[in-house]
Amino acid sequence: MKKYLDAINIMLQTIGERPLETIEQVSDSYEATIADSVLEEVKLEVLAQGWRFNTDYNWKMSPDTSGYIAVASNNILVIDPTDRRQDYILKDSKLYDRGNQTYKFTSPVACDITWNVEFDDIPYPVQYYITIRAARKYQARFIGDPTQHNYTLQDEMDAKRTLMMYESDTGDYSIFDSYSSFKVIDRRFNPLSIGG
Repeated sequence: MKKYLDAINIMLQTIGERPLETIEQVSDSYEATIADSVLEEVKLEVLAQGWRFNTDYNWKMSPDTSGYIAVASNNILVIDPTDRRQDYILKDSKLYDRGNQTYKFTSPVACDITWNVEFDDIPYPVQYYITIRAARKYQARFIGDPTQHNYTLQDEMDAKRTLMMYESDTGDYSIFDSYSSFKVIDRRFNPLSIGG
């Protein structure tokens, strides 16, 4: 839990508080307890956007013997059927078919899943962005000093830029990953049926 403690200490520094030596001290300090809460809030906000390290595509989910697909809602932030024609959502900790208004499934379902990840297991560029964003929000809520707010806002923008470079480098993205980009390049696609 060292990285998580480091994040809490960075947040405490933005309001002029002394750093903690152990994670157990968080519950003994009002300021640290609030920092812990804000850090978790921002972590979930950032992870829910879905990044390469916490998103799986085409994840097979099978119904149990009763036909239900149970979903552990504490570690899944976003779930969406891979097949865009299907309308499934998370409801009552189970997958729910909105189109047929049922929880019952007769076959496995492929879903794209964005996972919640423990802070210490998150890649450093993402941790850093979460920490700086949480520190800015924490300082603004706790102290509200506009001078300090501007300073940490610039830090947040720099951290976001680093995060986006990390995502781009590790994602191995290509112009062909986007249908809207690909259809412009694909010479076989002729939406206006222009002669040829």
